[in-house]
Amino acid sequence: MKYQPRARMARRPRLPLLAAAGLLALSAPALAQDGGTDAAGGDAGTPPAVCDPTTLLCSSTLVKQAMDSHDSLPINIDTGWVPKCNPSPPDHCSSQKIQVNAKVTFDPSGASPIYVVDMQKGANIQVTWPDTSGFVVSLEHDPKPDAQFRITHTLTPSFGLYFNTSIYTGEIDIDANTLINYLPGAQFDYVALGSGNFNPWGFDGVDVGVKGTNLNSSKLFSVTFDQLGKLVGTGNFNNIITGDFSFDATTDTTFTYTTTSVKPIGGTGAITQQDGTAVFPMLDQDYLEFTLQTHGEITYTGNIELLPVININSIAGIGITLNFPISVGLKFPVTGNPIPVNFPTQIVHLPLPNVFVPTTPVDFGQVDTGNRKDKTVSIDNTGELGALLQFSSSDPQFSPAVQSTQMGPADTYDLGVRFKPTKGGAQKATITVTSNDPDSPDQEFTVMGYGRGPDLPSPDGGSNTDGGSASATPAQSGDTGGCGCRAAGGGPGEPASLLALLGLAGVALLRRRRD
Repeated sequence: MKYQPRARMARRPRLPLLAAAGLLALSAPALAQDGGTDAAGGDAGTPPAVCDPTTLLCSSTLVKQAMDSHDSLPINIDTGWVPKCNPSPPDHCSSQKIQVNAKVTFDPSGASPIYVVDMQKGANIQVTWPDTSGFVVSLEHDPKPDAQFRITHTLTPSFGLYFNTSIYTGEIDIDANTLINYLPGAQFDYVALGSGNFNPWGFDGVDVGVKGTNLNSSKLFSVTFDQLGKLVGTGNFNNIITGDFSFDATTDTTFTYTTTSVKPIGGTGAITQQDGTAVFPMLDQDYLEFTLQTHGEITYTGNIELLPVININSIAGIGITLNFPISVGLKFPVTGNPIPVNFPTQIVHLPLPNVFVPTTPVDFGQVDTGNRKDKTVSIDNTGELGALLQFSSSDPQFSPAVQSTQMGPADTYDLGVRFKPTKGGAQKATITVTSNDPDSPDQEFTVMGYGRGPDLPSPDGGSNTDGGSASATPAQSGDTGGCGCRAAGGGPGEPASLLALLGLAGVALLRRRRD
């Protein structure tokens, strides 16, 4: 489709000109950084280098990624009834006087989140446009380990007790909420924590060792059976068994955070490795904006060590000494499925250059051959990123004042163009503007004028006449004076109408840019 001419914008100070030689060495595709991906996107090809926005050949921005959780980790330790007296149910047997069944969960400690993944520094996302097929989205790899993964957890136990004696046989169960919230005198101050730094985006993963204190120094709680009797509501249970029960526990676990995918919504493919890429459809806009979804996971491995301690002084008023038969720690593996980490979606805003050239021909009118006339042509950059510009002409009679320049965002550049005819008659040329505009790196506009007078000799001694431009029409026999040209339908010696001559030459208005 054709674009309408745009109103001139308020001027902004221009950036310093680029070195002409360096800019001229760039071809149209090379005005965008090299980068590779396949048509479907998603980690294909060679990723672009780290973006340097000052080159104006790419665009980048910081994405402040952070996620934490106050939910319990899906790690559930169930010891079963220990000591285990049968390889299969029933779990109780006459050979064991006391058995314990413990369940332990990994929960937040107080107001602290149980995990934090903080990538608010250095998590830069960048876009390049190696060609007009689409934007290549990639991630910068900041070598500074500014991101942090932190784990802080406590252990929440619930338990069951089974007594098998001639005086009393029974089972009691105490859940975690009852134990923690309602049990007077219960001690529950176990905290294990660890943290580690990593390079932002974290596709390589970061390990954090979380190790509790020594088992004998890690008492989760200690209660008397008198307290337990009041909790379980058995009436006179506190008069049946006297003594105390304590529970020690500690962990030695390694948690690993890894980013699994970064996906620009609306694009093709997801980035699943540090050097991966995704493709976003090409747009004619002043900026690229999309929603970003980042996903990761936490895995873990290690063990938990438990030590229940039971001391019985009497049962039903009869003095008895009965202790739990295991006096060493019981180790159980800490394993399970990965824990998904889904970061909040974020809006990514990346500035782009957006160059516009004139949509109508620039008319220099009549100029005597050998003389010259200068005009100013406005080149607009409505984009939020500066623009790189190169200029070339299809005919040396029309010459841009500069071969290359640089302009700021939302700026207008006044390009000087000179018409110095060396041939008589209607002349026209195409000025090509090559830029870092993503969807239209090559744009053209038409310049035209009329050379009034005879053709001038070429520097090599030949004639300047060729088939590339219309030359002056000789005066008819009998004509006297005049410009040596004719207008269509006009009389001898009458100067040709420039527009009529261009109409005869089949010149159409050149579209500004994209279909």
